[in-house]
Amino acid sequence: QEALAALLALGESRPDAERKVHTALAKAGADADANELIGAVFGG
Repeated sequence: QEALAALLALGESRPDAERKVHTALAKAGADADANELIGAVFGG
């Protein structure tokens, strides 16, 4: 949720933000914490 909120705060459209978070979850794993997700979303 925090990763989604961060993307929306940066002006991402909701569909784009949700897609990026979904992709990050797939990459980082379902048990990833918010920081890992944000890192995955932003290419970290």
